[in-house]
Amino acid sequence: MLINERAGFSIKQALNTSSFVIFIAKNIKEYLSMLPQLNFFCGNAEIIKFPPWDVELYGSTSTSLTVTGRRISALLALSNESKENKVLVTTVEALVQKLPLPDYFSAGVLSLVVGESYDREKIIKSLLTFGYNRTSLAESAGDFAVRGGIIDVINYDKTGRIDFFGSKIDSIKTSDTISQLTLQKTVAAVLYPISEVIMIDETISHLKQKYLQLFGINDDPLCHELARGSKYIGAEHGLPLFYKDLKNILDYVPKGALIIENDQLEINLNHYYLLINQNYTVRENDKSYNAIAPSFAVFKGRRDSNSA
Repeated sequence: MLINERAGFSIKQALNTSSFVIFIAKNIKEYLSMLPQLNFFCGNAEIIKFPPWDVELYGSTSTSLTVTGRRISALLALSNESKENKVLVTTVEALVQKLPLPDYFSAGVLSLVVGESYDREKIIKSLLTFGYNRTSLAESAGDFAVRGGIIDVINYDKTGRIDFFGSKIDSIKTSDTISQLTLQKTVAAVLYPISEVIMIDETISHLKQKYLQLFGINDDPLCHELARGSKYIGAEHGLPLFYKDLKNILDYVPKGALIIENDQLEINLNHYYLLINQNYTVRENDKSYNAIAPSFAVFKGRRDSNSA
């Protein structure tokens, strides 16, 4: 057996004794190579995929909407209780990233049903709050546009058209965002948040307080734009500034979950911390960028005691 095949088989065996198994890949390459193995060996279990960001911490760009969407979908799946066996697959980098409480994301889930009445203005406000960008024409992932009684929305994997007749939804059509196939009618649709930074009064207030505490100011251009609720590219690099309570991915899983990890986990963690500190040093010397310290940006250590 190849290494990943052995790992897949080990996870299958672990599901005989635990209803929840976590596999921690050493990097994104191992993570991606494990997915087909999990589908093969653990097809009867729910596979929850929690990838790391696809940009380095302290960068100036945001992680892609595809990755963000998958991460948020994973967090929502973890917060839903079910009797089904689950396998969470993640990476060393994702393991120590700080995350908001699941309630922030579940509050942004919009379930829409044909024939039901909704306040369109509340839908529009919710889309803006949870990361979408209002444009005249929805063309890219994260866009939404309003034309008369029609709302077009594009998230990380679906394109949707919601057609209102008065306050009632008259029809919903969806298509695959990547393939851009013809819109197909459906009776319901669910819209998920597409940003890990949720811009509400609570998080904006916390941003102002922490920014002043850490940097002695809270009126520089970045803080000012974010405090207004504006969408800012790369805002998630300062994610701990927005939330009072922060968790890591292991806090989302039930107690007693079985963890299967690479035998070089600690080595890989130390390499990741070294990279973070190097990136921070570069940013610390950049007067145009107020970088939060590594100790504030990520957790130091796995924060758990069970492994296999």
